[in-house]
Amino acid sequence: MSLTRIMIAAAMSLTLAACGGGGDQPASKPPPKPTSKIAFNETACGALLTAAQVKALTSGSSCGFLTVPEKHAVNGQPASEKTIQVAVVKLAARSADKKTDPVVYLHGGPGGAGISDYMTEQFSSLIKNRDVYVVDQRGVGLSKPALNCPKYRGKPEQLSACKNTLSASGVDLSAYTSLQSAWDFIELRKALKIEQWNIYGESYGTRLATTVMRESEAGIRSVILDGMFPIEVNGISETPWALYETLNQILRNCAQSKGCNRDSLKTRIETIVRNLQNEGKLKQSRDFIQTLANLTGNENLVEYVHTTARQPNLIESQDGIDEGSFLAMGLSVICAEEYPFLERKGMPDTNEQGWSEATRTAVNGMTHMGFDVPSCKIWDVPAANDIEARAITSNLPVLLLNGQNDSQTPAAWGALVAKNMSMSQNLTNPRGEHIQLGTGNSCIESLLEKFLTTPTSTLDAGCITAIAPTTYIVPAAAAKSASAQSR
Repeated sequence: MSLTRIMIAAAMSLTLAACGGGGDQPASKPPPKPTSKIAFNETACGALLTAAQVKALTSGSSCGFLTVPEKHAVNGQPASEKTIQVAVVKLAARSADKKTDPVVYLHGGPGGAGISDYMTEQFSSLIKNRDVYVVDQRGVGLSKPALNCPKYRGKPEQLSACKNTLSASGVDLSAYTSLQSAWDFIELRKALKIEQWNIYGESYGTRLATTVMRESEAGIRSVILDGMFPIEVNGISETPWALYETLNQILRNCAQSKGCNRDSLKTRIETIVRNLQNEGKLKQSRDFIQTLANLTGNENLVEYVHTTARQPNLIESQDGIDEGSFLAMGLSVICAEEYPFLERKGMPDTNEQGWSEATRTAVNGMTHMGFDVPSCKIWDVPAANDIEARAITSNLPVLLLNGQNDSQTPAAWGALVAKNMSMSQNLTNPRGEHIQLGTGNSCIESLLEKFLTTPTSTLDAGCITAIAPTTYIVPAAAAKSASAQSR
């Protein structure tokens, strides 16, 4: 792969990212009382989707909207009079003898649009035997209203203007949280008259899935958590933890690569970061680290580091700013559920040990997709109940899928959650990056099918352990330079 293609792949990776019950933790009880405001109505898929999306639908697929209160009756408060609509697409199973327990898919972000981002091809392995319900969570994509900030370009005054515009239009930004979204999914299952379904959450969708589990286990047959973003991990203050873990994984990948000296690679990375900061280019040093993180599983990472050391002007901007609905919905979640609890940490340490002062200066100021403290001060939504910072326990059958090269939700976060899930199975793909669904990995697809068939049975994960770990190609020039550096 050429250096230009490496840079393009890294930029695309950043753009696309973009983190139950049965235990003794209190939930936001009592549950909502039945209300006539909640209803599911089908609509023609052609009125909702593009022509290409409609063409890709499997036979028997359908579309519709779930109408729900903008605020459900939770935390002792009545349901709001105002209603919103949540867009839903059912991808019908290809099998004529399909199973009666479908899969409902919870997208990442927070703020990503499941329907527009992932359609039939992404779910090809799941729709062999089961219907899959793809949902645009409240406030995003095809759901109504969609919280858009089309004029936002990273400036505080633009963010403030967006917030004022949304509030003036009647949107209650405090209603767009994990708790409220969780009850949308709880009510969706009942509205569709589905006795049992399986939840598939990816990235932030794993956090939402565990919120659903906490609020109500009714009708949940099994849960798949792909790229775990734990509730107990802070999405603002612990983003650096994930980045340090990624840098450490890069060194581990180097150590198992022919001709790659991890100490020399680390020194070269730190030298690039230090030199950039000495020139007053702190942002560029962060762009460099973000690009590295995006390339963790790329065999050409060492070549990229070597080339950047000689030509630091090749570093491309990685601002992480989303200019549409992703930011607005994401901020409502993050600023209610993460910002008020910055001091609560899910991981035992900072994970920064051994990295230089310049590297720490860069990493400790990095955030995910622009979700940061200054933005939360502008967004100014009420703090969520502190239950949104507490770990969740459950006895439901749970499959956790991790990627060893995941720079957003490290495999260690999956292991953290597995400790509180008595019926969990925690698997890590040695070559995996962020999200395992839809990668075409036959091992993962086989394990998903087996888990959904019998969620309570222990999986034979032999095909996972047989996957070779990630290794890097070390160009001759880079090897020669590392050898000279070590002398």
